[in-house]
Amino acid sequence: MNLVLAMRQFCSKPQDQASGNMPFQEPEVTKEVMDGLKEQIKKITQCMSLGQYKDAQGLLGRYKNDLERYFPKDHPAYLSYENNQGVLWRLNGHFEDSYDLLSSVYNRYSKMLGKDHPSTISACINVATVLRDLKDYPQSVKYFEEALQARLSSEGEDSPNYGILLGMSAGSYRLNGDTKTAYRNLKDAYVVMAKHHRGEECLPCAVILNSMGLLYKQEGKHERACDAYERCLAVREKILGGSHPDTLATRHNLAELYTIWGKPEEAKKIIEENLKQMEELKKKQAESHGHDHDHDHDGK
Repeated sequence: MNLVLAMRQFCSKPQDQASGNMPFQEPEVTKEVMDGLKEQIKKITQCMSLGQYKDAQGLLGRYKNDLERYFPKDHPAYLSYENNQGVLWRLNGHFEDSYDLLSSVYNRYSKMLGKDHPSTISACINVATVLRDLKDYPQSVKYFEEALQARLSSEGEDSPNYGILLGMSAGSYRLNGDTKTAYRNLKDAYVVMAKHHRGEECLPCAVILNSMGLLYKQEGKHERACDAYERCLAVREKILGGSHPDTLATRHNLAELYTIWGKPEEAKKIIEENLKQMEELKKKQAESHGHDHDHDHDGK
């Protein structure tokens, strides 16, 4: 669950606790304190989106310390911190620790807020995702199905959130051997997201195209996989830039496809471009750190 969304849901207004079984108290928090917490959240989410996980972990630790001053550990806002800590552990490859924490968060959200609450659904999705990382594909599918049903029930089949989840679930179905459901979910997801964004040149459609590429590659349909990857890459380069981690990942997938396809020269060109863009990313990160230090110095 996004931390900004969590603070907006849990801290800006009283919650309807009727759907859950576990009540919680809303603490008195001043606007100044809330603004400070939200500013920390923005920095954390920015670091996570850019793949700067070490920086995100440091910021998340400081955020946790500040959060504990105002919210008890059984409050949804604090569970949101734990949820994001679990996600960050997963992104860093600590899958077992991530699963333990994320499943605990999911169970507590379920009792506190009910199965159909957005936070519970998001936590369920995170559990499904880390189970896929752990290669427990049947259980991953089970949690994705639960999340899909809850989101369909609460938001409807035309909801962009439902469309995104359809796309996310396809990987687990694919890895579990159910390519038929994987194809169907990706196709339905693409239609929903293109309609919502009034066109196919959007990041959610790019994510779906990347998943289509993986599925086509698994089935040996190299030309279709190549088309899907190239369309995904074009969107990500246009919107995110050439050195964004998601763009780098798509190029990597395309290079891997060319290698399997028996086209080493094409693969080499893409790998060289990725190395060039990775150097650009390192420069941007170094410049960002430099600006942060300058800002800290000037503020003292």
